[in-house]
Amino acid sequence: MRITQLLVLAAVAAMAFPALAQDRAPDWLKTPTARDLAAVWPTAMLKKGEGGKAIIACTVTVLGTLRACRMESESPAGSGFGSAALALPSQFLMKPALKGGVAVEAPVRIPIGFPR
Repeated sequence: MRITQLLVLAAVAAMAFPALAQDRAPDWLKTPTARDLAAVWPTAMLKKGEGGKAIIACTVTVLGTLRACRMESESPAGSGFGSAALALPSQFLMKPALKGGVAVEAPVRIPIGFPR
């Protein structure tokens, strides 16, 4: 009988406080489209028909937007893909990180490819 009572109490607590058990990292809701990438493609690389990539580091806000973004790397170096990637954060939307069921700011690293 005692084990049954504990199981019932645990089930009731889980239903009453589901958010307390939820911790999660930020997750994607919206990413830039091919058109968004084309709009910021470095002109010199576009003329050459070349692609590249960049990695940006940002903070995901409690609303899921990105702030305080900075370029970590770009390839090829000096190609302008890093600056292009920094023009894209308004095109991203994320589910914010949760800690104890509450939205919190969290750092993210975002690789952005400009494929050709």
